Amino acid sequence: MSISVLIITRNEEANLPGCLASLTWCDDIVVLDSFSTDKTVAIAEVRRRGLKRLAHNLPCRPALHFIHMYFLRRGFLDGWSGYVYRRLIAGYEFMILLKTAGLRRCERGLRI
Repeated sequence: MSISVLIITRNEEANLPGCLASLTWCDDIVVLDSFSTDKTVAIAEVRRRGLKRLAHNLPCRPALHFIHMYFLRRGFLDGWSGYVYRRLIAGYEFMILLKTAGLRRCERGLRI
């Protein structure tokens, strides 16, 4: 079972970092801002970008994603269809890695 947390904010620049730091136990954090005039949105975006950068730079990302979704999140309880779905997602992650590597090589002027 996964647990998601919804944080509704408005001008919570002082309290949001501590709140986010205390939520390491949950699976998903959603910050819903109500037109804040301070740096609440920037704080939430910095955290999101940092987690995204960390996940993007993991070695063997497709295999780790498969292990996370199939074993740790109990995808094996879905049977054969769960296995096939997780394998397809891991294959898609691998294709994304190949595409980004190719784009980076093109930016440097190298052949693909």
